Formats: sequence, structure tokens, C-alpha cells
Amino acid sequence: MKSTIPTSFMFASLLVSASVLPLSAQSSTDEGAILTTLVSKKLPSYVSVRVLLKTEFRGGGASRDADSRSELTGVIVDNSGLVMLSNSALNPNKFFADVFGGGEEGDDGVKSTPTDFKVVFNGEEKEYSAFLAATDSKLGLAFIKIEKLEKKQLAPVLFGSTNVLTIGQKVAGVSRLSKGFDYAPYFATGRISGAITKPRKAYVLDGNVGEIGMPVYDMNGEVLGITAIIGSGIPGDLTGDSGGMAMRMLGGGSIIKMFVVPAQAVGSVITQAKLRADKTAALREKKK
Repeated sequence: MKSTIPTSFMFASLLVSASVLPLSAQSSTDEGAILTTLVSKKLPSYVSVRVLLKTEFRGGGASRDADSRSELTGVIVDNSGLVMLSNSALNPNKFFADVFGGGEEGDDGVKSTPTDFKVVFNGEEKEYSAFLAATDSKLGLAFIKIEKLEKKQLAPVLFGSTNVLTIGQKVAGVSRLSKGFDYAPYFATGRISGAITKPRKAYVLDGNVGEIGMPVYDMNGEVLGITAIIGSGIPGDLTGDSGGMAMRMLGGGSIIKMFVVPAQAVGSVITQAKLRADKTAALREKKK
């Protein structure tokens, strides 16, 4: 039996297919170009922070000390050399208290104290000394100030944006891999999937867009805020269940909910940290 489909209809169908498929490919190409540009523009603001930690292990009425080194990602937030990074590696007790509930320290446990900071800029080998200027326990942030920058030009990320985050909005983060991977830059994307008002205003993040405490951008490169773990003070709240964490871990499910704290709130914290850093720098200079 011969086909009765008109030739004109078949030709029209081919035209529609030819016009739809390239649009999808074009959309993917455009997004790739946007994200590539985002990485290249923001990368100069990111630094590697080498930290020497003195860790005290307490238990059974005894204690012992050990030194360890770690390498973290930081972001420059002021032309004076102020660098923002996550405080979770410097104060793991606070991190676990936020995730699992309970106090930060007790008679038994682990206490870590950073004793030395070195900052390395992208593509450089030189280490710049820095000191701990301030911390913010609510956002889990630490701020260090680089010393002896001389005439080095910096590219700070500025948190003065008043952009409003919306549910469903696509967001991105930028970071760098470790030295073993030649500090290769990369991006990660996610979406805003919800909003909270307590214990503070923030947005629920669906996806991992980078390290805790690092900037979150919209697809145009505007700063929207930072990633954060926000503790409610109720055990199990961050895991999204009431005692089912072990089952979720075994099942491979997400354990910790991540949030985005708006840029304006972060900006006020940075302002206070800069004041603390300037005062501390002046005192350190007097002691020399």
C-alpha cells in the first residue's frame, strides 16, 4: 500500500526538526561559553591558603598535640588584602555542632588552632604571609589579611549586590582543585530550590556549587551570596530527617542541606572583618 502522506507535510516536518535541534545545541553552547567566561573573570579573585594547624586531642584526662597542614580555597574580598574562607577546617568543632547539634567543645574531644597562614596567588609560587583577622561563627567564615603586598594588584569580589534570589534560579560557583591537579579551575552549577526565614534569611541550594563560604553567582556573574551551613540548634535538622541519617548515608542520599546567604548580609560581615583586620595590623606593626 502506498503512503498517503503529502510531500509538503514531510518537507515541513523536516524543516521543523532542522530548526529545533540546532536551537537546543545552541543553548548548550551559549551556556558553556557563559560559564567559561565566568571562570576566567572570577579566577583572579581566588587564592590558595596554606594553613598550619595545631590540634589538641583530649580524652580520659590526658591530652596530646599534633601539627598538620591543610590547603584551603579563599577569595579576596577587599583591596587591602582581606581574604575570606570557610572556618570549618579551622574550627571543626563548630562544623560538627551545626550538623549534628550540641555544643562545640567539651572536656573530651579535638581542638584545632591555626598557627600560620600562607597565601598563594593563581599561577604563582611565591607565598605571602597572612594573619587571622576575624571569624564569624554564624556564617562559619574566617578572614585573614595578607601582609607585605607591596604594589600587587588585587581583584576582590565585592558583596554590594542587591540582587534578589528567586526559587528555581540557576546559580554557579567557581573554585580550584588542589596542587596535585595543578590548581585547575572549574565551575559548578545548581538551583535555588527554596527559602527560609529562620534562624536567618537564606535560600536552599539544590546542588553543590563549590566549597562552603565561597561566592555564589548568577549566570551573568553577579554575586548573589555565599554557600553556608546554617545550624538551627535542633539535632538532625540539617540532615532533613529525625534520626534517619544512618539509613540515608547507606542509601547514598544527600546528608547536609546547603544554603545561600544573600550578598548584603555577607557584605556587612566583611565590613566588620576589615575593621578588625586594620586594627590588628596596626597593633602588629607597633610590636615590630
